[in-house]
Amino acid sequence: MFDGVKSLVPILKPETASRKIIRGIERNRIFVSMTWSVHFVRFGQGILSIRLFDWLVGNIMGVYYTMDHFKRT
Repeated sequence: MFDGVKSLVPILKPETASRKIIRGIERNRIFVSMTWSVHFVRFGQGILSIRLFDWLVGNIMGVYYTMDHFKRT
């Protein structure tokens, strides 16, 4: 689905993601975390300023460059 995407966060298989989403809906969850690392992202958003968080995830973690090698299928 996302061939060529490079990310520090693991890319989930569609079957795994859909199962977790359905389970979240059944349990009436407002937010469904797909990987353990998402909890750190939410924590960082809560304690850091927007500019610092944006700089950290964008420039240090490379989030803005994950789609640089994306290949259309």
